[in-house]
Amino acid sequence: MRRPRRPKDIEHAGDHEGSWAISYGDMITLLLAFFIIFFSIQTPEKVRKVLNNAMIASLASLDPKVEEKARQKNSEEPYGHQKQSEGDQGPSTQKDGGQVLKALSMKAEKTGIQIEKSGEKVVISFPDTSFFSSGNTDLTRDGQKELDKFVAKYLPFSGQNRLHIVGYSDKRPVPGGRRYHDNLELSVLRAVAAQRYLQNAGIPLDRTRLAGFGVSQTAGSQSQNISDEYQLALSRKIVLIIEPEGDGK
Repeated sequence: MRRPRRPKDIEHAGDHEGSWAISYGDMITLLLAFFIIFFSIQTPEKVRKVLNNAMIASLASLDPKVEEKARQKNSEEPYGHQKQSEGDQGPSTQKDGGQVLKALSMKAEKTGIQIEKSGEKVVISFPDTSFFSSGNTDLTRDGQKELDKFVAKYLPFSGQNRLHIVGYSDKRPVPGGRRYHDNLELSVLRAVAAQRYLQNAGIPLDRTRLAGFGVSQTAGSQSQNISDEYQLALSRKIVLIIEPEGDGK
């Protein structure tokens, strides 16, 4: 009588059926560890520069004409041969940011927004916008619109920067009986009004700083054919200064 064959081979095959999944899981774990180490050794300075250039490019798109102007200028110069701005020692992405800033500055009178770079800081002004009525601390509709445009582009980068909000007043003396004593206090209250508006729009309060500079010493619009009253209106303004984290306290 023949003995029945033991299912030895079948049992052994079943023991090794899921071994490939264990090896695959180990490989994925090693890859994940590799990428964590890879990104962790990137210098904060390099990451900050990349984010700063991305922010500048985003702000440039506030005006399609300026964005197209910057894109055309970059395409005219061979890759790797763009001119660097003074003191700019960064990679090619930083050069592109400089080209965008240059185009923005040249077309400021047509865009309603002016962006200038001072070292690592980005200064944003609105030369054709009056942010406040005379003696008032409430933002005008035009001022709110300009801040809304800014927030739409700046908000994704607000966590990596400090935003300084600077208020100004015109040269008219402050009449008596007001809750502020002079134009310096008035300019600070205007900066607070802009800060609250930006906070409600999503900018973190702890990422903003306030300053009031009193009477504006510079005219808003560069046009010479505007009335004195309009010049005074443009003096009641807000200037925004973006400072990367780590450049000061």
